[in-house]
Amino acid sequence: IVAVDGETATVRIGPVETRLLRRTFSPGPVKVAIRPESVVLEPARSGAGIQGTVAKSVYLGSHMEYTVETALGELFVIQHRTDIPMRRGAEVSVVLTERGVSLTMTQPVRDDASGTGT
Repeated sequence: IVAVDGETATVRIGPVETRLLRRTFSPGPVKVAIRPESVVLEPARSGAGIQGTVAKSVYLGSHMEYTVETALGELFVIQHRTDIPMRRGAEVSVVLTERGVSLTMTQPVRDDASGTGT
């Protein structure tokens, strides 16, 4: 988290900044959960999104499944657009949608008097 404004946190994921519901988090390192459907692959463009390379591309009838290698690690991506598939080895920009990206707890939640986590 690079900044907090009320209930909203500005989060930097690689070169991308996005605004998420803050919950109880303060500025500093956090973990982010990203649903595979919340990632859009586009042909590589400088300055747009997280740059990556398609390592795996699988057509499954109603959708495509991709594994993309990025500086942040491997990302698993589901795309329902199947008319223009990204080929293995293609350079892509990974763009996050507004939904399906959220901050996640990094420590167990303490919810009882005994102090045990859930």
